[in-house]
Amino acid sequence: MFHVRVVRTGSGANAVQIVRYVDRKRLVVRHIGSAGNDEEQEALLLVAQEWIINQTHQLSVFPNETNT
Repeated sequence: MFHVRVVRTGSGANAVQIVRYVDRKRLVVRHIGSAGNDEEQEALLLVAQEWIINQTHQLSVFPNETNT
């Protein structure tokens, strides 16, 4: 199972990573990118979620609902 992780880098940016845990160890599967502000971080989080969906081909338990 993949998880999205956001960590602060040494330069002060936020790195968005996709990780998975194996034998209580964190393995970084993919580094999506580093964001300097909130808008960039939100965009990178969406890219990470899309990557996970494309890799696992698993539907979400809580699909997005739109109120009309």
